[in-house]
Amino acid sequence: MDAGTLSNLPAGFKAKGARIADDDKPIQPGEWRDIDAGGAELSSSLLPLPYKEPSQTLFALLGFTVDAGRRLASIADMQVGDSNQQAAVGTTLALLERGSMVMSAIHKRLYYAQTQEFEMLFRGFGQYLPPEYPYDVPGASRLVKQSDFDNKVSVLPVADPNIFSAAQRITLAQTQLQLAQSAPNMHNMYEAYYRVYQSMNVRDIDGILKTQTNQMPKDPASENIDAIDGKQLKAFAGQQHDSHIASHLIMGLSPLVQSNPLAAVELQKHVMEHVKLKAEEDAEAEIFRQYGSDPDRLVSDMQREAMISLNVAQYMMDVKAMQATLSGEGGQGAPDPIVALKEQELQQRAAKDQAEIQLKQEGLKNEQMRIQESAQANDERIASQERIAQGRFEVARERITTPRPAPTTPTGGR
Repeated sequence: MDAGTLSNLPAGFKAKGARIADDDKPIQPGEWRDIDAGGAELSSSLLPLPYKEPSQTLFALLGFTVDAGRRLASIADMQVGDSNQQAAVGTTLALLERGSMVMSAIHKRLYYAQTQEFEMLFRGFGQYLPPEYPYDVPGASRLVKQSDFDNKVSVLPVADPNIFSAAQRITLAQTQLQLAQSAPNMHNMYEAYYRVYQSMNVRDIDGILKTQTNQMPKDPASENIDAIDGKQLKAFAGQQHDSHIASHLIMGLSPLVQSNPLAAVELQKHVMEHVKLKAEEDAEAEIFRQYGSDPDRLVSDMQREAMISLNVAQYMMDVKAMQATLSGEGGQGAPDPIVALKEQELQQRAAKDQAEIQLKQEGLKNEQMRIQESAQANDERIASQERIAQGRFEVARERITTPRPAPTTPTGGR
């Protein structure tokens, strides 16, 4: 490095009789200055020192020194971004850990030093802090006491000494997300995605992810909606456990829930939580009624657990009976809707056939009545014709049997 510096900034001798304008200022690039050499050649008035450029031997020695330092510090100088993008997650993490060994050690030392500094400030505040904070604190109290910095409180840096870069933090968060996606039933997916966004320093994460808060009690309808959305349900003490259990059991019979195993499992788990809380609350109430609040007469933890177990067994039988009642008699399950539709269709067809038979019977009755009326009319016509023929016969017979009178001679003469 010294040879390179001397080669880039040469020095030398100049003749005493040679006069150079502004010889106390260095020559700028592209600048030409006047020189008075007294008629002699310029090369004879200036003599640069014979500095050599850096040789290849010195460059090889520098490379050897750097490699020896790397082996001594166990540094793996590998760019992870230039590696195979299809490499496994474990391989990438191993390369990151290997390449960040020295940086991780430095970061841990900084974390340790900052912890020691905070402890010194903590002890100083606890010994010499005035009874009142000397600065204005809008919206807060200025009374900061020495007792606030006693041995019950510890001041530590908010950092993870094992993570020193944003790339490492994002890689770990993405690995956690991949593991959570491989087994979603065993992980909190909301927390996994939240940590990925947090490692990327994304602002307003709640505006991107749907909030999942289980810190407030909810009504059964809201909990059923959360179960369909894939959210976790939480039961609280003091709720109307019977109402929640009945509502969730009715929701479990819905075809939408039966086709969604995750929602069905979540509802079943939530029902068990209500059964557990109800058993605990009833056991505590029974203990208070029997023994009161006298410490000498309180039951042991084993007796309390036995009472809770008995209540759980009884309430589980009640839940089973409620399921049997809701699903159908005898607990055989709800009737198949396809079978019900077929039965309804058969009933409609039977009613239609009965109506057609009734119409045909009425038609037959009408036809019989018409035939009877037609026969009666024919009988009357035949009787009428017989009466007419009988009358004609009587008239003809009278004509035949009655004698004709003799002709008379007139009395007048010739």
